[in-house]
Amino acid sequence: MNMPHEPITYSQEKAKELEELSQASPGTPMGRLLRRFWQPITASDKVKPGTAIPVKLLSEDLTLFEVKVVVPTSSLTGVHIAVRFCMPAG
Repeated sequence: MNMPHEPITYSQEKAKELEELSQASPGTPMGRLLRRFWQPITASDKVKPGTAIPVKLLSEDLTLFEVKVVVPTSSLTGVHIAVRFCMPAG
C-alpha cells in the first residue's frame, strides 16, 4: 500500500551536516573516508592494453589504464589503476 510521504524537514544545522556528508571532494569528511577503500570504476574487459580512459571519480579527474605487476611471491596481471592525469605543458 503506497502512502503519501510528507517531505522531511531539517534544522539548518542538520541540513548543513547532511550536505557536508554528501560531498566526496578531496578534503571533505566523506571524501577522506571513501579514499581509504578501493572503488570499482569499470569492468576490467573495458580497459584494453595500450589505452587510457579518462574518468571522474570522487570529484577528481583520473586516468584508467592497464599495467602488469609482478610481485616476487605472486604474479598479478591485468591490474587496472587510476591515477591523476597531467597533460604535458606546451
